[in-house]
Amino acid sequence: LGGLTTAEVKASSFKYEKALEDFERARREMIGKVRNSYRKVNNDTKGVEAAELAIHSSEKSLEASQAGYRNGTRPLGLVLKAQTDLFKAKKDYSSARYNYILDSLQLKFNAGTLSVEDIQVVNSWLNTDELILPPQAEGAEGNQDENIFY
Repeated sequence: LGGLTTAEVKASSFKYEKALEDFERARREMIGKVRNSYRKVNNDTKGVEAAELAIHSSEKSLEASQAGYRNGTRPLGLVLKAQTDLFKAKKDYSSARYNYILDSLQLKFNAGTLSVEDIQVVNSWLNTDELILPPQAEGAEGNQDENIFY
């Protein structure tokens, strides 16, 4: 049959080489994903720490503004701005923690170590008693639209 076997061996050899190259490309991509995920988790850790410091600073600023308002040396507007800054700092802290959790799970997924226990640990962190909810307007039970804060 004039070289059919030789052609099939060459074709198989080329397929094997392509499979090796595809494997190496996939391996390098995965290593890159794991490294990027690792960097994100490290940055998220620093972001959570910074957000905690911002909350502490905002609380001190609010205390100082309230004391100044009680003494008559600061206007109410500064107290309200300090309260707004504190709420923003708490929101930023929550966002930083959220990003840390997601990126940690993504790192474990990329590394191939994500387990049911990891999901259970994250689930245990979700405590509804610690949620920061906006205050409800008194006497506004009948009209829910009045309770929306933008």
